[in-house]
Amino acid sequence: MTTRIKNLLSIFTMGLFFTIAIASSASHKTYKDAANWIPPGFNPNSGTLLIETHPLKTKQNDRMIEFLQKNYPYPYEVVVSSAINSKEGKYADTKKYPFAVVWEGKSSLVASPNGGTGRAMPEYNMYGNFVDRTTGKEYPTTKKINNYGQIGYVPFFNSITQQFK
Repeated sequence: MTTRIKNLLSIFTMGLFFTIAIASSASHKTYKDAANWIPPGFNPNSGTLLIETHPLKTKQNDRMIEFLQKNYPYPYEVVVSSAINSKEGKYADTKKYPFAVVWEGKSSLVASPNGGTGRAMPEYNMYGNFVDRTTGKEYPTTKKINNYGQIGYVPFFNSITQQFK
């Protein structure tokens, strides 16, 4: 093999191990500043939380739902954003569905691992925030840097669960 192929293979292998390590360690992560972005009137035991579908892909949405089923013990429903914003239909009752979580995704390009030459690699970070459906008030996202990419929902919901133990 040429040196270039060996280097690319090494970089790929290191990246794969790094990704696996981050993904496996993220399952129990939380944000320490949850009190700053969980609304003061939010109680996961009263009402059903509406959660916007994952903004990236159906596969990621399925993974998010699987995570919620295993780790989020409170009532919720995963719905499209138009259902969250609608004043009519199944989810119009703001007493039953007082809060929603909406997602914001930020895509960026990071330098390639080979010292900045070649193509930049895409990176996607997902941030969630609460919306009070009664007043329309949007609460801030966590102020921490999201190092969880497409699975930013994991520390988000772990933080809520920990806050209400």
